Amino acid sequence: MAASMERALTMSTMTSLGLILLLSLITVVESKQKPINIALSGKWMSTPILSEASEFLAKESNENFWSFVDRIAEQDAQFFSSASDESKYKAVLKFAGELLSPLQLSLLKFSLSLRALSPAVQMSQQLVEQLDLPSDCAVVIDVNGKYSCNSDDLSDLLASSASRTPTTLYTFDHVYPGIGSGTDAANKEQQRPTVVLYAQLGSAEFKNLHSLLAKKAQQGEITYCLRHFLQEKSETRVPLSGYGVELAIKSTEYKAKDDTKVEGQG
Repeated sequence: MAASMERALTMSTMTSLGLILLLSLITVVESKQKPINIALSGKWMSTPILSEASEFLAKESNENFWSFVDRIAEQDAQFFSSASDESKYKAVLKFAGELLSPLQLSLLKFSLSLRALSPAVQMSQQLVEQLDLPSDCAVVIDVNGKYSCNSDDLSDLLASSASRTPTTLYTFDHVYPGIGSGTDAANKEQQRPTVVLYAQLGSAEFKNLHSLLAKKAQQGEITYCLRHFLQEKSETRVPLSGYGVELAIKSTEYKAKDDTKVEGQG
């Protein structure tokens, strides 16, 4: 009986020691593993949240886009120039909430978190970067292919616009809703000068020129198109989310083998 109990105690002790040794080995292996963090970034710099949100609303409807733009233009430009990212985010949700359903608003939040519409903003930025502009240009006005960084030149550009071909507009452009309908309205639209405003939403330059151009578009004097133009570029690249990444690491071991004996035997 005593011998049986002694054997059982010995087996229990050996099992405990084995478990302790196994846990120790696992701990050593885990301590040697180094954490690897992987992040993907786009080739372009980070874009403003106001511009990205406007692109989301444009996908819903052209009316929603311009309603959102009008709400931004109504605000004090000083607010957007000095506000924190959190304050701008709250302002975006407030303005967008007036135009979207709760479900659409949730999709907007998700889209902003993924930076899904940053490429659309960057595409507009690339269009203005193709122009030969001064480095201190804060806003660009393009009237039938002739552009200027000075808003005071708008009247002269409009006066001479009839001698120039209207600026080409693309399917992704944001064109202010025109007035009227039918053949007469279409003919008048072809005769109107096309004014493309390159400006950053929320800036003082945007606020002043948007109100003026929107009024002229409402009166049927021009075709007004708005494109994003980033005055102050971010120093960080836009992070890309929602992409799967696989990192394959191969461990190669080299073993030295003395083959002189093999050759000698041959």
